Order: sequence, then C-alpha cells, then structure tokens
Amino acid sequence: MWTTPLGHSVPYDRTNRLYVFSNGFRHDVIIESVNRTDAGLYRCYGNTDSKAVRLEVEYAPELIQSESTTQVTWSNYADRDPIELNCTFDGFPVPTVELYKDSKVITSHVTKGRGSLVYKARAKSIEYYGFYQCTARNTQGEVTHVMEVSKSGPAEPPPHIRLSVGCDYVQVSWNRWTTSRGSAVSIIRIELMQGMTVIKAENLGPSLTSRTYKGLKHQSAYTVRLTAANEIGAGPWSVHQFNTKETCASLMLASSYLPMVLALIVAIVMPQ
Repeated sequence: MWTTPLGHSVPYDRTNRLYVFSNGFRHDVIIESVNRTDAGLYRCYGNTDSKAVRLEVEYAPELIQSESTTQVTWSNYADRDPIELNCTFDGFPVPTVELYKDSKVITSHVTKGRGSLVYKARAKSIEYYGFYQCTARNTQGEVTHVMEVSKSGPAEPPPHIRLSVGCDYVQVSWNRWTTSRGSAVSIIRIELMQGMTVIKAENLGPSLTSRTYKGLKHQSAYTVRLTAANEIGAGPWSVHQFNTKETCASLMLASSYLPMVLALIVAIVMPQ
C-alpha cells in the first residue's frame, strides 16, 4: 500500500491522476500531469516493513506579492529612513535573485535570503530614483518584478479637470485626489479669474470633486486654475481658459416658441 504526503491511501483505480500500478509483484505509484502540490513524502507499506520516497517537483519562479514591494516607494534627500525594496519568490529549485537598475547589478545595500532580496539605502542623488528590476532564476525559468522609487514633493494638481460652460456659469469637476507624490492631499485650491483679477477663490477638502460658479457675464473670457497641497507644500497650477456662451439654452428654447405663442394670441384676440 502506498500513502500520499497527506497520509491518504493511493488508489489502484487508473481513472485517477495519481494511482498505483501493480503486476502482482511490483506496486508503482503513477502520477500524471505532475504539479507542485504533488511534492512531498510518499510511503510504501509491505507486510513487515515500509519505505519512504520524497518527490521534489521543479517549477519556475513566481513572485510572492504579499512579501514584495508592489507600490511606488516615495523618498527625498531629507528623509532619515532609507529606501526599502523587497522581493520574494517561490520556486524549485530555490531561485537565485538579483537586483538591477539601468541594466547594472546592484550589490551594495542588498541582503539576500532564500529566494528573496531586501535593498535598503538612503537616496543621496537623483540616480537613486527610477525603476529597479528584481530578477529570480532557476533551472525552470526566470521572472522579473519591477519596482519604482520616486522623489516625493509638493502635490500635483487634481487629475482629469473638466469644464462644463454655459452662458452665465461654469462647472469645474475633477477626479478624487487624496494622495499625491507620497503624501496625503490636505487642500485643493481653486481660483476663478477674469483677466488678472481673481473674482473667486476657495480652499476645498480633498474629498470634493466639483465646483460651480454662477452669475458670469455672457460671451466673456475667464480663467479657472487649480492646485493642491500636501505636507510638503503646494504644487503647480493647472490653468484652463474658457468663454461663456452668448445665449443661454433656456432663453434659446423660449425664443424658439415665441412666434408660435404670438400667433396663438392673435388668433384668440382677433377671431376670423
């Protein structure tokens, strides 16, 4: 009798992927379409003795995301804490792991483990920022995991700013913007201008995604600009110019019906 690494008896039924083939004297375990879950200790039991056989299954490296750096790492020259990048891989044979940047192997500030690697270094120059490649190799193949280190700084303006313009209003909308360049956004600043004069300015919370300004002059030029701030400071302005329309949609609709209304009044007042 044969048992699996989990202690289950291996059946003699050949319809199973894992079964025992016997000619009466030999009892061989047959495993079709071997996969990594088949690895482990198999044991054969005779009448008075037993023997164990260990099966090792080789497979190409695979990234263990829960133990690896998968988000952008933010840092600047003033940070006391070092940049830390982690990459861990599963695979058999146990993969060797190397770290690259700009096609060069990095050996300094690197600690290697079993199928894993940790890189810790303080950013001292612009060369520390960019993309790092963590490559794992074994006899069955190789895989590369890319990690990004970016320089933290003042917040960028809210993304995807859109304007909806009428004859006397503008609606400004943008995508939700709560984190920028490694820090939480604290304020979104919006200004409505005509020429060089700021006619409306507001500091908004990061959860807001739109603002509407009414009472604008018909067929006039305006500018709306937005910026955002995080703990490091405010970033650049995103500037958008627009012209209000000559005629309001509601007035245009009303005017189109005016001749019909006048004709109806005349017909009622002056019947034929």
